[in-house]
Amino acid sequence: MTQYFDMILSWGTWDEFQTLLEGLLATAHKHGVSLTNVATRWVLQQPAVGAVIVGSRLGVSDHVAENLKAFEFELDDNDMHSINRIALGSSREKVTAVFDRLGDCGNEYRTMH
Repeated sequence: MTQYFDMILSWGTWDEFQTLLEGLLATAHKHGVSLTNVATRWVLQQPAVGAVIVGSRLGVSDHVAENLKAFEFELDDNDMHSINRIALGSSREKVTAVFDRLGDCGNEYRTMH
């Protein structure tokens, strides 16, 4: 559990994280989907992203139908702007803070080739 809290604090404060969750939930209500569908859709709509990996514990809990709802709607420009402002920061300072603390997770793959 501590690792998740550390990740949140690498990104921002606990209060900022709660603001992000509230924004995602409001967008979820707007589209009639779950908060996780909105988060998945937001990642999918990033220009450099081609896919997401969604964890599902087969046999323990079955979220396949719920996860597929992420493909049944799109976030509009207002949704994207609102989530980007909270998640990335107004000048992308949140992204910079996470990269500065954790690094670019792609380096280990780039050095293989």
